[in-house]
Formats: sequence, C-alpha cells, structure tokens
Amino acid sequence: MFVGFLPGLCEKNHAQCQLSLGNPSPVNHYYAEEDLHVANISFSSCYRPEHMAGTNFWSDVRNRGTDLWLWLGDNMYGDGYNITYKRAMYNDARNEAGYVENGPVKEGGKIPVMATWDDHDCCADGGGIEFPCLKESQREFVLHFNVPDSEPMHQDNIGYQEGVYNSRMFKKPQSHENGIHSIMLDARSGRDPTYSYHGACHGAGTKMLSEQQWAWLETELSRKSEIKIIASGVQVLPPTDQTRDRSEYCADDSHSGGVTTTFADSISGVGEDAEWFGTDMESWGEIPQERQKLLGLAQRSINSGNAKVVIFVSGDMHWAELMTKKMPASKLFGSSQTLYEVTASGVPQSWNYDILNSNRLRDRSCDTKGSGPYNQACVFPFRFDGVTYNNCTTARSNIEWCATKTDTTDSYLPEFWGYCDQMENELAQKTFSDSTKTCSLSKYHICHAFSNYGFIEADFENKNVRMGIRTPDEDEQAFHSINF
Repeated sequence: MFVGFLPGLCEKNHAQCQLSLGNPSPVNHYYAEEDLHVANISFSSCYRPEHMAGTNFWSDVRNRGTDLWLWLGDNMYGDGYNITYKRAMYNDARNEAGYVENGPVKEGGKIPVMATWDDHDCCADGGGIEFPCLKESQREFVLHFNVPDSEPMHQDNIGYQEGVYNSRMFKKPQSHENGIHSIMLDARSGRDPTYSYHGACHGAGTKMLSEQQWAWLETELSRKSEIKIIASGVQVLPPTDQTRDRSEYCADDSHSGGVTTTFADSISGVGEDAEWFGTDMESWGEIPQERQKLLGLAQRSINSGNAKVVIFVSGDMHWAELMTKKMPASKLFGSSQTLYEVTASGVPQSWNYDILNSNRLRDRSCDTKGSGPYNQACVFPFRFDGVTYNNCTTARSNIEWCATKTDTTDSYLPEFWGYCDQMENELAQKTFSDSTKTCSLSKYHICHAFSNYGFIEADFENKNVRMGIRTPDEDEQAFHSINF
C-alpha cells in the first residue's frame, strides 16, 4: 500500500546496497521451532511502533493465550536501498515499549514467531524481483526475527535460498499428531512487475512466486496436517479487479504477443467472471494465472487428504476482513472445496473506505436484481412497507429476496435488492460480529478501528476452528467458526 516518500528512496546508486553499519537491538525474537504444540495463533501486519499507544494491544494478544504470533509483512517501514536505515527501523520495531513489555519479545515469556515480508520491509512501495538489494534486505529480516542458521533463508546456511519463505509443522496440544501446518509465502522476492511502471511486463509468464518457491510449496502441501495456514503479504481471495483496462495489468496476454488467453481463462477457472468484484489494491488477483495455481494447489491438498481446512492469512491493506470462497471442481485440482481467508493489517493502521470484494464473508447471499451470480451480501435489518426484516422475505414476491443497501433509517432502496440463494449453498457457518468500526455495509470488513489483529483457534477434539479479528481498543471482534 502506498505510503509516500520515505528515507532511502532517493538513493538511486545501487552501490548503496551495502551491509548495515548500525548495531542491532539486543532485544530478540524466538523463531518458532518445528513440532511445538500450537492451537491458538494470532497475527497482523503493517507495524508502526511510533504510533503505538500504551500496552493494550500486546497485552490483549498475550492474554488470549496466543501460542504463536505471525508477522505478515510491512513489519516495519524501511523502504529503499539504505540497509543501515532498514536496521534502524527494525530496531525501533523490537524496542517499542509495549512490544518489550507484553509482545512476543518479552523476556521470560517469549511468544514464538514466524514471519514473511511485504514491500515496505522487503524493498520499496510495490517492489519485487526488480529490487536490487534483496539479498541485503533478507539478511536484515533474518537478523530481526532471530532466524536460526538451520533455516535456508539464513545467509550462513549451506543450502541458502533467495526469499524468506518458510514453514513449520506443529503438533496438536498434548499429542504427537500433526495439527497446524504454517506456511509462510514470500510474495515479493520472486514477483515480476505487476504494472509497467514497476518494470518490463511479461504477459502470460508473469510470476508471483519463483519457480523454486512453487516447487517448495507443492512439497509442503503434500505434508499431512489437519489445518494448513498459508500466509501471504498481500490478499489472496479477492477477485481480480476487472473495472480497469485489462492491458494495464502486466499479466495480461497482450504483453506476451496476445495469442493466448491465460488471463481471462484463469479468472473463469476459479469460477469468476466480470460480475465478481475485487479490490484495486495489491493482491494475487493482479496475476490471475498465479492466483488460480495457488488456490488450486490448496484445493488439491484437501482432496489428497493432506489437509481438512486451508486458511489463508494476509496483511497489507490497513483494514481487516473475513473471506470465504468455494472453488469449482476441476480435472487438475479435484472436487469442489471451500477456502478461507483472514486479513489483519493494522498495528496500528486503518483505512476508512468501502472496498469491493465479492468473496467477503456473507451470512446470506443474493444476486443482483434477479440476475447474475449469488455473490452480493444481504443487508440486515432492512425496512420494507413499514416492516423490519432480519432475514430474506417473500414480501410482494414469490421468491425470497433481500436488500443490498439501505438508507440511514435502514429503509430499503428500490435499486438495491436481489433474490436470495438457497441456505444449503451458503458458505458461512457460525458467525459473530460486534464491531462498530465497519465499512462496505459488512460486519466482517473492519476498517477504522485503531488497530486490529487476526486469530485462529483450533479445537481438535471437537473438529472445529474459529478464525476471526480482534480490535483491542474497542474490545470488539468478528469471527467465523467452522467444523471440519
């Protein structure tokens, strides 16, 4: 997400990609080890330590019994080639008073962490593979998170890899059985330009992940666990924004001769078309070929018996939201499966705007005035003919319908309605939200709380997982609880 000018961006001499001259903070993380017992995970992104107020955020995280904390990118804001500046920003992140007192680095009570990065800690705004200081930046990431040299991303590892992707398999509490498998993707170091102002476009060959990372991911998805959590610095489930000219996307086939149709084919391959709406911010939807591959591999992991639930967790947006998507059956990836996502981004950050997302969680779904897919969210309560409705109605109709927008008195607006989908098609199971800081007429899009973090709580005995969002300053939350 664009943040404007930051120190380091003016240094166009790439010889500036030198190791840091600054001393690292003595405050250390504990990077999670394989086979820890984990059931409760918390996570967020877009960390502005200079804006933190008191210790409420981190005490809330700690008091809910967090077994593992995931940093999802923009773990500090240190854009540019100045590696000494990056280290200073990482130091500030570790040294923040609340983080030291109650955060993951607390002496005598460290919470294990895992992490990936996004543009502002990896590179520069919107950056990727074209960033010249990736190796030096990776060293600072490894230092900040105290990553052991047994990890391939560590510069001293004999099998050194370019990129910060990594994973851990965790055990169920009081068990030797695999429970949660946490997979941290690196959607920056192998990412091709998504728009021409970032660099030369590659058309149908545009990559979000390097070929090496894709091979690694396929191996990870073949490991058996009950729950797979796949972390990405940018959102995964929001559809491709098709309101802009397709040729603006570097991944469009027009940039590789125009003889193929992979851009459009990949959108239809995940069951979407021009009536599915997504964010115009950065997301996997900017490269639909790669998005289809990622979603399909997750679908195949479930169909192969290697996972019962796949949940994506993402950052970047400065808001939080819950999502779900049903993947269509395919010859390549198998039978239809439902995938989930939690975006948590705001330590502390907010973005008080309505954002389109046809895959946002909905309690009831409807079409658009009697046509198109059932991807609109019903708005409840709504008033019609003097009656207040909290569910779909057949008032003046032979088919159940609902409002999709209301005025300030909750009254139905004539142009905003749709016919309701059948209950058996709804993807939402048990839901809750008491958030007062919402946008987009959705109680699952939390946009202007002071801060937010996501959580996943696994109850292996009862085969249930609850995924949600907490806003500590308001003491509010939203969640989606599913059985598996």
